[in-house]
Amino acid sequence: MAPAGGFDAMQAVLDNGADSIYFGVDQLNMRARATMNFTLGDLEEIAERCSTRGVRSYLTLNAIIYDHDLSLIKTVVNRVKEAGITAIIASDQAVIGRIVQDLKRL
Repeated sequence: MAPAGGFDAMQAVLDNGADSIYFGVDQLNMRARATMNFTLGDLEEIAERCSTRGVRSYLTLNAIIYDHDLSLIKTVVNRVKEAGITAIIASDQAVIGRIVQDLKRL
């Protein structure tokens, strides 16, 4: 598993044989202040590039989530499912709770 902070880094990881990548989006990860970061709009392309190579993709939602972020988390979880990202790596109980709620509806 290798980190990818942007498309250049992700392509290097894919070209060098990683079997999975992890990445964050926008302000919802510990790299939120990095100069290169993915956005929610990038999820489909990430999933496409990874699935073409047989590489698993993991979105990290590892920042502390506040009440005003909860509606965004719901949007993110839905977009992850729609895009075909393999899984979400979460550390905040609010994020985990949101994911569990969505799984119960399936």
